[in-house]
Amino acid sequence: MVELTLLNNLKYPQCHSSHYRKDGYQKGKQRFECKDCGRLFRSAYTPKGYLPQIKKECLEVSLDGRGFRGLQRVTGIH
Repeated sequence: MVELTLLNNLKYPQCHSSHYRKDGYQKGKQRFECKDCGRLFRSAYTPKGYLPQIKKECLEVSLDGRGFRGLQRVTGIH
């Protein structure tokens, strides 16, 4: 039900057109094609990067004088 209301309000971010069609899946998310300009887009994008808490922890560890390998041992991020 939520997906239907999302699709009804969906507009392409660049040309603000509401004329689109489904164009398969990419990385598990529905992809659409704008009928006016022909460009592909997704309904929702996920932000890239680490959480702010992890960034803060990495900064604190690096300020303690540890190098990259020490940072990896503590946080598990390489």
